[in-house]
Amino acid sequence: MSLSGCVPTLFSGRHHRSWAWHAPRGAYPPHSSGHILQESPLEARSVPEVLMEMPKASDADKARFRSLVPDLPEIVIKPMFGNLGAFVNGNMFAGLFGPTVGVKLSAAERATLETTERTVPFGPAERPMGGWTGLPETWNGDGDEARSRAWVEKAFEHVAGLPSKAAKG
Repeated sequence: MSLSGCVPTLFSGRHHRSWAWHAPRGAYPPHSSGHILQESPLEARSVPEVLMEMPKASDADKARFRSLVPDLPEIVIKPMFGNLGAFVNGNMFAGLFGPTVGVKLSAAERATLETTERTVPFGPAERPMGGWTGLPETWNGDGDEARSRAWVEKAFEHVAGLPSKAAKG
């Protein structure tokens, strides 16, 4: 049985709860007399749709990002939603979101960076990426490339030590 178009809804009363996982929205449970079903508490709540802004990186931002990433054969830089991501063993360690460079660091290194510098959230303002830190926007100017590069390298070292991500296939 195909589950496409199905909604996990719990029916109350005498109806078998597992049937709801296989039923299309609005269907009646087996052996029902066609009475109208109550919505589950999850369906009754109204969840506002949040549209996230995805800023595109400029060519200059992309060139700067590429200059910060170590030039090693195990690193792959891929386009992601108009931006870039740097990967090792299938795991992203640095990313570009508009002009902001984000890094995935160990908890201790992230705490150090966030308490000593004016970091920014990385990702959409509506939903920043957990475990990621955006390098200070003031570092986007000339003269701070060495600091940015050092943190990108720390992110690479941290993520390179993590288990490889299984290839989708």
